[in-house]
Amino acid sequence: LVFISTFTPSFDLKDLNLDSADLLLGTRTFGATYALRVNHELKIAVKRLKCDDISESCFRFMMGTIGEITHQNVVPLRSYYSHNGERLMLFDYYKHGSVFDLLHGKKDERTVPLDWPFRLSIAVGAARGIAEIHKNVDIKFVHGNIKSTNIFIDSKGFSCISDFGLATMMDTTYMPTSYCNAPEINGNARNVSQKSDVYSFGIFLLELLTRKSPLHVPGGGAKAVDLVKLLRSIRSKMWPSSVFYVERWYTP
Repeated sequence: LVFISTFTPSFDLKDLNLDSADLLLGTRTFGATYALRVNHELKIAVKRLKCDDISESCFRFMMGTIGEITHQNVVPLRSYYSHNGERLMLFDYYKHGSVFDLLHGKKDERTVPLDWPFRLSIAVGAARGIAEIHKNVDIKFVHGNIKSTNIFIDSKGFSCISDFGLATMMDTTYMPTSYCNAPEINGNARNVSQKSDVYSFGIFLLELLTRKSPLHVPGGGAKAVDLVKLLRSIRSKMWPSSVFYVERWYTP
C-alpha cells in the first residue's frame, strides 16, 4: 500500500477489507468504487480497477504522476495498491455525492434543488479542475470520460473532478459514454483528446442547465437524453426557456 507524500495515513493494508465495505458507490467505466470505514471513523473511497493488461511499471508510474496533481477542484489520490493483479486507488470520501446525485437523485431518494449561483459555482469549479489536469507537462493528460458521475461536491461546496489520468493509462480498454462524447470519438476510445474533454464539459454544462441526463445510471432514475439533439431543436423552435430547470435553493 503506497501512500502519496502529502497524505498522513492512519491505517494500513489490513484495514482495507472490501468485503466489509459500507457501500458500493457504483460500478463505472474503470471499475467499482466502495465506501470504506477504517479505524471506525475515517471513511474513504476505494476504486477497484479493471486493468489486468497494464504493466506494473506503467501502473506505478501513472499513479505517481496522478498523485502529484493537487488542486482544490481535483479529487486527490491518497494511496494506491498493486499486487497479484489487484489494483486499488484510494480517495477522500465525498458525503454529498456526485453532481449526478444532486441533479437527478438516486433511487428512492429526494432530488435536491439547485439554484443558479450554485450551479454556476459547480461549472466554474469543474472547469478549473479540468484546466489543472490538462496543464500537466510530463504527460498530456486526457480525462476521456468527463460526466456528472465523475464530478463530486466537497464539504465546502466546491466541485472536484475524479477519474483523471485513467483514460491515458487504459486508452484501449474502455469505451466512453456515448451521449457525453465528441463526434470524433464515434465508439473509438483511441480518439479521445483534450479537445474532446472540452466537448464533454460542454455536455455537462447543458446537463446543469436543463437537469436532463446524457447518461443512464442503474438505479439513478434518470433517462438518458441526447442533449445536443435537444438543443438543436430548441434553436430551431426558439423556446429555450422552456427547458431550463429553475430551482430556488440548495444548502450543502
